[in-house]
Amino acid sequence: MLDLSVILLLYNREGDVATMVRSAVAVTNRQADTSRPSLSHEALALDEHSRDNTLSVLSMLAPKFPTLHAIPGLAPGTAVRRGVERARGRVLMLVDHAAAVTDARWCLEQVLGGKCAAAVPGEVLVVGRKLALRCLTRRRAGLVRAQQIVRRALRARVERMATRSPDLPHISDRARLLVRQRLTRFGLTRFDRPRGT
Repeated sequence: MLDLSVILLLYNREGDVATMVRSAVAVTNRQADTSRPSLSHEALALDEHSRDNTLSVLSMLAPKFPTLHAIPGLAPGTAVRRGVERARGRVLMLVDHAAAVTDARWCLEQVLGGKCAAAVPGEVLVVGRKLALRCLTRRRAGLVRAQQIVRRALRARVERMATRSPDLPHISDRARLLVRQRLTRFGLTRFDRPRGT
C-alpha cells in the first residue's frame, strides 16, 4: 500500500493541470530533512468530461510523471467517489484546482500526525483511507461537498477535523467559496466547481 494518493478532480482545468500535478509531486517531498523521507505516492487525475484540452495536457505530462494516472470520461459529480475507490494510498488528498503547496502540506502533516482528516475550505481535503471509503463512496460530491460530508461524519463520532482558513485575499474569492458551500448544502453539487470553470 502506498503512503499517499493525490486525487485531482478535473473539469476544464487546462490552464491549471500542469501546476496541479507538479504541486502533487512537491507535496510528497516532505522536507529537505533526511529524517523525513519522501512519501510513496500516486496521482490520480479524474476528468469529468472536460470540454477543453485538459486530457491533452495530461497525456503530455504522463511521461514526465510516472506516478500520474489519468481516468477520463467520468460523469459529472462522480470524480470524488471514483477517486476514493481507485486510490491505493493509506491517506487521500483531494484537490480541484492549483491549491497552495503549503496548505496541502499542512493538511497532510495533520493527518500523518494522527488526525482523521484535515482541510482548508475550498482548497484541499486530506483524509484517512478508511474514513474516505466509509463516507465518500455513496454520493455525488465535489471538493466542498466532500469536506462537508467528512466533517459531518467526524462530528457524529464526536471528533473534529483539523481546519485552517484559506488565504483568499480578494473578496470575490471569498464570496465564491461561500456560494459553493451554500449550494452544496442544498444538493446542488453541479455548482461545486473552483473559480474559472
